[in-house]
Amino acid sequence: MKYLKNSNGAALVLTLMIITLLLLFILTLFLQVTNTNKQVNRMEQQHDARLIAEMGVTYLRAAMDNLEEDEQEISNYLEEKVKEANNIGDLGGGRHFTLEVEIPEINEAASPIEITYTSIGVSGDRTEEVEDTIKITYE
Repeated sequence: MKYLKNSNGAALVLTLMIITLLLLFILTLFLQVTNTNKQVNRMEQQHDARLIAEMGVTYLRAAMDNLEEDEQEISNYLEEKVKEANNIGDLGGGRHFTLEVEIPEINEAASPIEITYTSIGVSGDRTEEVEDTIKITYE
């Protein structure tokens, strides 16, 4: 059997192994950074959707706070405010909210009147829902 007397080939093999290991390490790091970035973007969209849904709740509560005490047409007022809210449109970046309200039968004998509604916030491809109830009492 013939033995090699120089180490020129070994240096080349060692260099190729080091380059391969470095590239493998860099690729793994790149994939990890990419996945972390995607996860952060998803969480931001989900958080934005939740905040936008809560903005819808705040919008309707503020509208009902402006309801005058002698207001006889609560149903019409409520429908008008829901239409206004749903016509606000895009808040930028594909974000918007919509209100879904179940308008109850309203009479002054049935005090307090409970209005249950859902605010749906959308940010990108994420959707969050917040349910809330407003109670109106006659004095």
